[in-house]
Amino acid sequence: MANIFDYIAWRGDLRFDFRPFNELDGLVLCRMSYLPCDNILGEAPMSLPELADALSAHPETEERLIRPDDIRLLKAAAESERFRGMLVCNYVNQIELETQTQFSALCYILEDGRRFVAFRGTDTTLVGWKEDFNMSFLSAVPAQTRAVSYAVEMASLCPALPLRIGGHSKGGNLAAWAAIYLPAELQKDRLLSAYNNDGPGFARDMLDTPGGR
Repeated sequence: MANIFDYIAWRGDLRFDFRPFNELDGLVLCRMSYLPCDNILGEAPMSLPELADALSAHPETEERLIRPDDIRLLKAAAESERFRGMLVCNYVNQIELETQTQFSALCYILEDGRRFVAFRGTDTTLVGWKEDFNMSFLSAVPAQTRAVSYAVEMASLCPALPLRIGGHSKGGNLAAWAAIYLPAELQKDRLLSAYNNDGPGFARDMLDTPGGR
């Protein structure tokens, strides 16, 4: 069965100005949100090749990987014509035991200046799993609220351009939540798309609200 490595090998030579951004591109970027970028990536933009070199040189990267093939995926993207011109920035990784919050996200800057906000799914921490359980019965969890504010922050950094958001697993839920609760003007005028890759659903009381319908 084909996977995202096959997609990069098959279409990695086609720039976005020749083949526009699509949902598989979004999936590649969402998958790379699982990379352990702590103390490597912050607000300052890095190119994908720079990030690949920095992570490969970091002595703790291998043991901190959530998904074993993530470095290989980053290198494949960084070497492709399609992805290597992107920048990545504004990495956050918030783990709070007291509030049972696990939130991580980063932002890609495409060559046309548009941004893609990627929300990470559940990590390997106990806090992350507790928050997952909380999502099954609470109207909102802290990561969902933080996803909205993070998306608004990233949109404010490119005020004249549209943006996309996405995530995988819990990150997909966060992307959908953020898309629903973005300020109306931002949602209507600038949000191009929101990609929910295999994310869980929402509590019934949220679905019964006007925003959730």
